[in-house]
Order: sequence, then structure tokens, then C-alpha cells
Amino acid sequence: MKKKVFGTAPLVIVITLILNTGYLFGDNLSLWGVVESMDLKAGSIVIDVKSGSCPGVRTFKFDPGESGLKGDITGKRVRFIIDSPICKEDETYTISNIMLSIYDRR
Repeated sequence: MKKKVFGTAPLVIVITLILNTGYLFGDNLSLWGVVESMDLKAGSIVIDVKSGSCPGVRTFKFDPGESGLKGDITGKRVRFIIDSPICKEDETYTISNIMLSIYDRR
């Protein structure tokens, strides 16, 4: 009679991890770029995105009350997270978190 070295548990764990990668790694995309313009009242911001996964000048939405932004940050480098794991050309995404670059915190 052969001994089982491994049961089905390792296989179940691997399959579970593969199926839940979206949950484990989140459904958001982290990007960086330079702010071209913004409207705090309307909650819109235009950023020249430098990240390779979403390059180009794009308009995003954000919640002015939750953003923590106190004034105009036009011309500043920012890191931000959008509410999608991908970035399509004609979509407008919502920024869930925005941070000034350490080089622009003056």
C-alpha cells in the first residue's frame, strides 16, 4: 500500500490563491504623474500620467472632502490610486487616494 505524502490540502490552497488574486492584491491601480489642472469644487483633476500602465493626459474624479487637498496643486507630482485594476483610454476613473510626491511637499 502506498503512503500519501501530500493530501489534497496543498492543491486546494493553491487553487484558492489563484482564484482570489483580485481580492488579495486589490482591484485598484497605483499611478503617478504631474497635475495639469484641477477644480476642487467640481472634484475633477487633470493629470499627465507618467506610469506605463496608463500614460497620457487624463481627467479623473475625486471627492474634495475626502482628498485632504487644501489648495491648488497644479504643477506638482502626485501618486494616486484609481478605483480600477486597468486604465482604458476613454474612461473617467475616481481617485481613491492622492499623495504629493516627497519632492513637492512644500
